[in-house]
Amino acid sequence: MKYYIENIKRHLVYIYLLIKNKKYFSKLYYDIPSEERKLFYVQNKISDTLEGSFFIINNKWGAYKIKANEIYIQNIYKLKNKIGFSFITPNKNRGVIGFPELLIGKSPFGGVSTTSYLPCYLYKIYALESSYDVSMYIEPKKYNLVFDLWITKSDVPTVKDIVNEIMIWEDRNVARPAGKYIKTVNFSFGKYKIYHTWMDRSSENLGTNGWYFTAFVRQDRRRVGNVNLQEIIQLMINDELVSKYRYLSSVEFGNEVYNATGYTIINQYDLLIKNNLENPIIIDLK
Repeated sequence: MKYYIENIKRHLVYIYLLIKNKKYFSKLYYDIPSEERKLFYVQNKISDTLEGSFFIINNKWGAYKIKANEIYIQNIYKLKNKIGFSFITPNKNRGVIGFPELLIGKSPFGGVSTTSYLPCYLYKIYALESSYDVSMYIEPKKYNLVFDLWITKSDVPTVKDIVNEIMIWEDRNVARPAGKYIKTVNFSFGKYKIYHTWMDRSSENLGTNGWYFTAFVRQDRRRVGNVNLQEIIQLMINDELVSKYRYLSSVEFGNEVYNATGYTIINQYDLLIKNNLENPIIIDLK
């Protein structure tokens, strides 16, 4: 009951902000502690870059939805071992317009792999765990904080090889995923609702008709935590939502940007991978 009451309150605030067309970007900046604010100085702004075993990407994949008279600004920052995202969006709800992110592995949308451990057959992944610590200074409009896993039928994947997209929503406001509710599952790291659907991409000239989409939406929203991604993959294999003979191509982490404006600081992020290679690897921001 507490979960549903909280959702109702969030929707009421969201509707009020849409009607009043309120923006808090300047106020949000000064809500950031002064030492942390340095991350967002202009000299720390970067372009898409490869840092060790992960990409930092200012992904604006949905920018085509923005109208000519609307403002949409999204930037990524790096200072020492911290990563920052900032985004200014229109008040209108255009769906997802951006996904500033950290990417480990090989994106089926292009680029090289950041690690020899990925892509990898799902059945050969013995461990896949992540921990993160994120600070967010953001309007109470639509946003989320998610993991995004791409599953492909090739170990040198392109878009046409995508068969599944798996998202794990750790924090969200108002936004909800595509798909039909399947069930609720208690993992060792928390309680999640599962949504599943076919994503039709036949009209987008991507070289594929689409792929299956599954979202795991955490019921106890958080911005600091640990996620055993291997548990999620194993559940999908057991429930025949994905074949164990497909490849995990990449693990991505960031904010889906809808119409909220704000700042995100990734204080800590790491990913442990163990597959058929002899030793596990831990990839982090250090």
